[in-house]
Amino acid sequence: MGYRNPNSFVKFQDVIANGAKEPARSNLFGVEIGVPAAMVGKYGGEVSRSREHYDSINYLMDSVEIPPRRLKTQAYRTIGTPVEYAYGQQSQTVKFTFLLTKDLWHRQFIERWMNICSRDSENRVTFYDEYVANIMITKWELGSNIILRTTNRRGEEFRQRQSRSTGVWQMYGCYPYDMSAITMDNGPTQLIKMNVDFRFERYRFDTIAMKTMSFGKDNDIIIDNNRRGDYSIAGWNTEQVDASFFGV
Repeated sequence: MGYRNPNSFVKFQDVIANGAKEPARSNLFGVEIGVPAAMVGKYGGEVSRSREHYDSINYLMDSVEIPPRRLKTQAYRTIGTPVEYAYGQQSQTVKFTFLLTKDLWHRQFIERWMNICSRDSENRVTFYDEYVANIMITKWELGSNIILRTTNRRGEEFRQRQSRSTGVWQMYGCYPYDMSAITMDNGPTQLIKMNVDFRFERYRFDTIAMKTMSFGKDNDIIIDNNRRGDYSIAGWNTEQVDASFFGV
């Protein structure tokens, strides 16, 4: 006889309280958009070497629409009901919504990227490998087993439990192909947002080494913010966790 699990509200509470099965939050995520090779010399050189580019992309990202995954199918019938078989995957897009800043940094960045792909002043296009870049979307959740310890000038110690990433979407061969219009009017003041759709070749999704994470409060790893360069302190093990996936 197989496993039988009748419905139980108490059992549901136990499953949710486990941490790993807690419902995910929609407002905890991070985005990194690379700079294509064609923009590094002319435009990306001043951006890719500074934190302005990645901070502007990540912190001013209003929303992200993770692409679906769909298969192409073909039907055949010998006798009886037709059967559909898979023969490929459909191309999809990833959609971003940015909060525009007063310096219109995002608009300028996407405008120049799209002009490099195909300029509106001529009929030529850039080589494909030169205008594509990679994109990484990270899903964050509250409460990892990494605790950041900080001491202020008065010697008071503060501890903050860092967020952890539970999943990463890595997209390859990306480039913007559709940028939305911007509407301005004389009505009540609102934040200006801009939608950008990216094409991509393929994406890979993976969860982050769940065995290295503690959903409870056991096996905490203390990171001293005053000694960030010394990863050997307080039980820090570089083989156990990756600081970039714990908000450190």
